[in-house]
Amino acid sequence: MGTARRETLNGVVFAVVETDGVATGNLIDSYAYRSFHRNKCYELDVRIAFSNPANADPATMKTFDLKTVHDRLKQVLDTFKFVK
Repeated sequence: MGTARRETLNGVVFAVVETDGVATGNLIDSYAYRSFHRNKCYELDVRIAFSNPANADPATMKTFDLKTVHDRLKQVLDTFKFVK
């Protein structure tokens, strides 16, 4: 687990922790955004799970750019706001 950094989304400050993991040929890239709002803790998670292509039939795998996927998910995350 990485060190928390601060990031502001729509005026709300979040502690962000980056994590990743590997298990049996599967990988995960994860970002946890945590903040308190009205005395309650909220966590927003962005996770990208993928497999090592060497462990599957090449015809069933599709390659992708991890940064591109992360950037698209971050665009969605950037729209988050508390409504109450």
